[in-house]
Order: sequence, then structure tokens, then C-alpha cells
Amino acid sequence: MEGLRAEFRGAERGLPRPQTLLAIPRQRIDTAGARLGQSLRHFSERSRGRFERCAVRLNPRLALAPLVRAAERLGRAGDGSARAFRLNAAKKRDRLSDRAGRLNPGLLAGPAARQGERLHSLWSRAEQGIRNKLKRKALEAGSLSQLLRTLSHKSVLDRGFALVRGEDGHVVRRAAALTAAARLDIEFADGHVPAQYSGGTAGDSARASERQSFASHRRSVPPNKDDGSQGSLL
Repeated sequence: MEGLRAEFRGAERGLPRPQTLLAIPRQRIDTAGARLGQSLRHFSERSRGRFERCAVRLNPRLALAPLVRAAERLGRAGDGSARAFRLNAAKKRDRLSDRAGRLNPGLLAGPAARQGERLHSLWSRAEQGIRNKLKRKALEAGSLSQLLRTLSHKSVLDRGFALVRGEDGHVVRRAAALTAAARLDIEFADGHVPAQYSGGTAGDSARASERQSFASHRRSVPPNKDDGSQGSLL
């Protein structure tokens, strides 16, 4: 390790110092800085000389001359445009006056009258067609109403029949459908009559009706009085 340390120290003594390395660049920078001020002064003097020479040749009238010429051209163009506009307006006015002289309101009255007559005729035909169609529709509605009346159960009720419905509103078509006591609704042609079914079979109902008819018949026949001329069989 001591040998390596001695070699490094020898190598360090052989290297140049930082001040030595920076001395030459610092000298160059100092020289360039001293020359820079002189160069700037020389450049400023030459630029001032060029500006002074150019200023001698400059004249405000040289800048105003193009503007004056442009204004003159614009004025001439404006005058020409105004004259062209007046001429164009005069031509159009003459053309309009010529056409206005040839216009006649009577030329429009004839076609307008013919169109009015045609419109009146079409309106009359349309009204007649609408009336005819309404009549046909009324006849068709009457026919359909009569057909509906014929196919409806109302026409059957008008002939003396009745329509029987149960408590649920359904039609009772057969007596066998009534197996228990139920409330009925009997529809006639002129209204509804509620009824109460007490139950029983169709045969019982028929026999009850026969007995009731026979009893009412006997009540309607007056009894025979025995006057002694003829005996009574009963």
C-alpha cells in the first residue's frame, strides 16, 4: 500500500496545477473582452455613418408621392363608378317605363274572371258530390242499422220471447242448468223483471204448474146446488 501511495503522489506531482490550466483561457477571455468594446464602438460608428448618408437622401415628399397618386386613382375610379351607376339606373328606368306602358290591368281581368268561374263550378260540383256521398252513407247506415236490429236479440223479444239471465249475468238457456235456488233476471221487450228460482227439477216444476192451473180452474167453476130434481154424482 505504501508503494501505491508513493506512486500516486509521484503522479500527482507530475500533473499541472489548475491555475496553470486556466491561465491560458483566462488570458484569451481578457483579450477578447478588451477587443469587444473597441469592436462595438467601431460598429456603432459605421452604422451611424450609413444612417446619416441614408437620411440625407430621404425626403417626406418621396413617401407622399405614392399616396397622392393612389388618391388620384381612387378619385377617378369613384367618379367613373358614379357615372356608371347613373347610366345604369337611367337605362333600367327607361326599360321599366317602356314595360309599364305596355302593362294593362284589363289583361289580367279576363283570366281572373275565367279562373273565378272555374273555381265556382268546381266548388258547386264538390258540394253536390259531398251531399250525394252523405246520402249514400246515410242509406248504408240505415241498412246496417236495420240489419243490426234484425240480428239483435231485441227483435226476438219483440215477438213475445224473454231472455233469462242468472246472478252472474250469463244467459240461462236450459231449465236443467238451474240446479239450486237462484235469483234470475228476466228481460222482456220493454224492460227487466227480477225473479226467484226456489230449486227443484224441471219435472217438479211442471207438475207444480199443472196443480196450480187445476186449482185455479176449480176455483173459477161455481159449485152446483142440489135442487132435488137430480142427484149429484159427487
